[in-house]
Amino acid sequence: MTYMVRLLQDQAIQREEQFCKASSKQEPTTKLLNQQCITFPGPLPTDPVSSRALPASVSFMAKYIAKVDSGDLSCRYDEWYAPKAKFYNADGKVYNGGEEIWDWMRDLFGPFEKVQHNNKITRIVSDSPLSTSIASSQVLANGVNGTSATAPGNLEDTRTGDLFLFDTETTFWLKGVLAGEPIIVPRMLSFLVQEKHFGVGTDGLQIVEAKAWWDTNVLKEEVARRKQQLANH
Repeated sequence: MTYMVRLLQDQAIQREEQFCKASSKQEPTTKLLNQQCITFPGPLPTDPVSSRALPASVSFMAKYIAKVDSGDLSCRYDEWYAPKAKFYNADGKVYNGGEEIWDWMRDLFGPFEKVQHNNKITRIVSDSPLSTSIASSQVLANGVNGTSATAPGNLEDTRTGDLFLFDTETTFWLKGVLAGEPIIVPRMLSFLVQEKHFGVGTDGLQIVEAKAWWDTNVLKEEVARRKQQLANH
């Protein structure tokens, strides 16, 4: 993990914390920041009792993480991503549409025997028509080049949804001859979840926007190193 990417992640967390503190001081009648900020010191709760008082999107995201960690991405893309969803990756690439996102995820996770997301801190900015776009584009929109991936004020982003922010360590186990010690990569992830409008959905919900901040070279360099070791033997 490079120093610059880690610094950007830390800055993103600080801005998000400032946003949550500011939003908690707003009056309930405030139209612009009429949302709830929820923080979990770890992974999302999965038991029904703990989840009962939480937004339905919490259970949805817990199921999504379990699906990705299972390695079984054979299901339809629209069970999780909206047809017009966007995914902004740390390498500057933007994946347009749920089908393209799901195909990319299959390619990304395909070489691995197992993947596990160990969420250190989980934050949710819940149910706001305008604040979701503000949080997404202003609080956590700085990519590795420090530019905003989504321009603030975009009318398309005035949608109601729950914004999930994960400070996580993702552990990757390689398959076959490249297997060995797991590769652990710090990552920052955000997901904007809405009620589904098209497609199958899960629990009536879909992801409409996602962003990832991480050093994408960590995996490439480790795979290359192990291949070189095999070649030398």
